[in-house]
Amino acid sequence: MFFMVDPRRIQIYTLLITMVYLTFFHVRRYANPFVDELDFTVALMTLTQKMSRFAFEYHDGTVRSYQSLTPTQKSLAIKRPKYYFAWTLADVINNAAGFGYNGVLDYGEERWDLLSNLNILRIETATSFKMYIDNWNIQTAVWLKEVCYDRSPFNPLLSTFILSAAWHGVHPGYYFTFLTAVPVTLAARRVRQTIRPWFQHTSWSKLIYSLITWLCTQIAMSYTVAPFILLGLGPSLQLYRSLGFCLHIIPLVLLLILPNRKRHNTEEGSSKQPSCDRNYNHLKKET
Repeated sequence: MFFMVDPRRIQIYTLLITMVYLTFFHVRRYANPFVDELDFTVALMTLTQKMSRFAFEYHDGTVRSYQSLTPTQKSLAIKRPKYYFAWTLADVINNAAGFGYNGVLDYGEERWDLLSNLNILRIETATSFKMYIDNWNIQTAVWLKEVCYDRSPFNPLLSTFILSAAWHGVHPGYYFTFLTAVPVTLAARRVRQTIRPWFQHTSWSKLIYSLITWLCTQIAMSYTVAPFILLGLGPSLQLYRSLGFCLHIIPLVLLLILPNRKRHNTEEGSSKQPSCDRNYNHLKKET
């Protein structure tokens, strides 16, 4: 028996159903960590991304007007919805097989970044929290941006981090990490808006700013992801207590004392390009 689903709501139903299904197995594995010899939740996590993204793209292509879409959504909506499902399944197969062929560059070099999930050089040299996140687990970041950040009517940053935590699993450490990331990210934005212009006058001042922000980014990331590794709430609280919750307090202080200026579109800002184009731009800059 088949049920007809309102195309105006299909993307919400798909995201909820796939997340509930994934969470069920996260809980099952959390309660009985040795019940399965093979952890198949990783495959389910990928499938959750693909199916929910397909549903949102189908909704964009069949329900929403072209003028109401963001540039990223327009680039997806111009494709016929009937092709989405085939391409989604193809992506799943490619992910499982490890393929990421993405065409050929202008000078003849083949592109293998279609399914690239991290950029090690940019991670190690990241000078902002966002730059680090954008180059770690890239495909998941693209999924979160397209299904949540660009669409959430309430606090897109918080909504996206909560969805990311739920997607990863039910361990308290996941939620601790992503909730900690909210004030850290906001404080990093505020610093960039207010303090960075002071260091843009000479090459030496730019270098000093880059070195300082690189060091701060690495420290902040290590601090923030600690609960993600520890998983449990108790060990995470014990660690943060030993550090005096310093990187919880400092971002809040920065948000209170630094003026809130209007954000400008920058390279580090929210990208409006499809994931494959962003990967291509990364590659062009490094070659």
